[in-house]
Amino acid sequence: RALERVGYMVTGKELRRGFGKGAYRDSYVLSWLHPEKIGVLYPEGLPEEYKEGVDRARVALEKARGLVELL
Repeated sequence: RALERVGYMVTGKELRRGFGKGAYRDSYVLSWLHPEKIGVLYPEGLPEEYKEGVDRARVALEKARGLVELL
C-alpha cells in the first residue's frame, strides 16, 4: 500500500510465484509511470486506468522536490 500512495499501480499478478512459511504465495507486478514522460510514452493520451496512479506520482514528486537536496 505504501508504494501505491506514491503512484505505483498493480498491473499484473503472478500466481503461486514463491513458497514461504509453508504456503505458496502470489506475487504482484507493480508499475510506476513518470508524470513528466507521459507525453512521450502515451502520445495518444494516457489511458484512464493509469490517471489516478500518475496523479499520485506527480504529488509525490512535487513533495520530494521540496524535501530532498541532491548534492
